[in-house]
Amino acid sequence: MSHAAQKICKKNTKTLNNKITDLADKLFDAKNMIYHYKLALAQVESRLVEYKEREVKYIEKIRTLEFHNKSHTECIEILKKKLETLKLKKDGVDGNLVGLLKALKDLDNLIESQRPSPTVESTSGDDQNRNSSTSKNGESTNSILSKPAVKFVKATERSTSNKVEAVKKLSVRYAELYRKPSKKSTVRGNQ
Repeated sequence: MSHAAQKICKKNTKTLNNKITDLADKLFDAKNMIYHYKLALAQVESRLVEYKEREVKYIEKIRTLEFHNKSHTECIEILKKKLETLKLKKDGVDGNLVGLLKALKDLDNLIESQRPSPTVESTSGDDQNRNSSTSKNGESTNSILSKPAVKFVKATERSTSNKVEAVKKLSVRYAELYRKPSKKSTVRGNQ
């Protein structure tokens, strides 16, 4: 081979070796990228499985929470109805209480009007007024007018049975006055 052919051959070999090296580097980079891609894909797939498991758990939790929420809503509605019923009962009781208080007031007024007014007993002959001596200053106690003492005394209660008996006695007397004389049979001794 000639020297020129060898030179061309070396040059071609060098160029081919450079291309082979570049391709080997690119292949290494591609394999490295594929490895990292597969690794990332495996991580994504494991996360996806984990998310799906969580999704199932979350769906169960959501259903449980929805059930509890519905139950609580129903309980709230029941309690609202009970509250309304209790308010109505309270209004009824309040109305009854107002009626009872009014009736009690009317009854108190009636009882008060039926009570006899207290009698006033004046004691003008008290010890102050009796003694007409002079005081230490030399003034007469007669010049000082004292208020008469007022004493409240309960009225005596009379039983209604006495009144009824008095009315009966009067009617019997009245009837006896206007009674026709009846013929009396005379019974004589042993005839």
